Amino acid sequence: MKRISILVLVPSPYSIGGVSHYYQKIQPYLPEDFAFFTRGVRYQYSVFARLIYPLVFFYDILRFLLIISVRRTSLIIINTSFGITGIIRDSIFIKISKIFRKKIIVFFRGIDDDVISTITDNKLLWSLFRKSFLTVDEIWVLSGQIYNRIKSWGYKGTIRMETTLVDSSLLKDYTIGKLQQKYDNEGPSHILFMSRLEKIKGIYETIDSFRIFLKRYPDSILHICGDGKEKDSVLDYIGDDLDRSILFEGFVYGKRKSDILSKSHLFVFPSKREGMPTVVLEAMAFGLPVLTTEVGGLCDFFENGKMGFVINRNDPDEIAELMRKTLADRDLCKLVVGYNYDYAKDHYYDRVVADRIRSYVSNLL
Repeated sequence: MKRISILVLVPSPYSIGGVSHYYQKIQPYLPEDFAFFTRGVRYQYSVFARLIYPLVFFYDILRFLLIISVRRTSLIIINTSFGITGIIRDSIFIKISKIFRKKIIVFFRGIDDDVISTITDNKLLWSLFRKSFLTVDEIWVLSGQIYNRIKSWGYKGTIRMETTLVDSSLLKDYTIGKLQQKYDNEGPSHILFMSRLEKIKGIYETIDSFRIFLKRYPDSILHICGDGKEKDSVLDYIGDDLDRSILFEGFVYGKRKSDILSKSHLFVFPSKREGMPTVVLEAMAFGLPVLTTEVGGLCDFFENGKMGFVINRNDPDEIAELMRKTLADRDLCKLVVGYNYDYAKDHYYDRVVADRIRSYVSNLL
């Protein structure tokens, strides 16, 4: 029987989201004594999977009890999204872990101010949260915003700022020089939006901004990559521009994702709320200048003018002007390529993140 020292609670590999992707990419770089325990809804968009979830949850609890009581486990790492269901579910796993006297790390993935308000305003939920999450050995977060919030709640343990990651295999065929070459070539500018298709991600502002930019640079192309609940509305909004100046690529991964990132000249991300958006880190890894709002973990590292430019008002005219300003200076773009490529490689590549995780765990044990 394989010895387990660290048990990591993760969502289903069939779920669509950053947490599942994060652990699929980081696992090869972690020691053998890391084991993974799937809990939660197995198929995110399946009505049947959600209907039977109470039974699945009971099954998960029984499996968890069996593993930590029979197999030698020193540390539990719980990845919690800041939602009511996730908070209630994982508070139970924390309570069980404490009964068995295990060390516990909670890794908060993202933040939702509405959910935080619901928890803090409800005496029962707040009591549950304080007596579970605020008693663990360490908390990892993705932004200074949630770091400060947890400190203000009176948490006395260690809080670590962490990140999401870049899948280094996406860049196996690319160097800084190769990624800079496109800025010396004549031809249309390729602008990229890549994210879940939701209003909060700024998809409509991106389309409006591009249409303003297009009036001055009519041969430009906007690539929209992603899927989500706004897909049909986004396609309607694109209208006659579809397959002409605006290309809808859908959800992309692997070589197709690398191809689009490598040929794009600029990444636009006017999101209104984030934890640590992996898509921005991936765009940086490919050297792209980034236009972004300062949200979530981006506030903690993004260097305005060196990595791209900060969107202040999230106004289409402002974003269109930033598109023009950035792409008009090809020498600046090439400087950004080198800076962003190296920064992402040093901070966000999967093996780099894995090394940090191993170090944190070693220090705690």
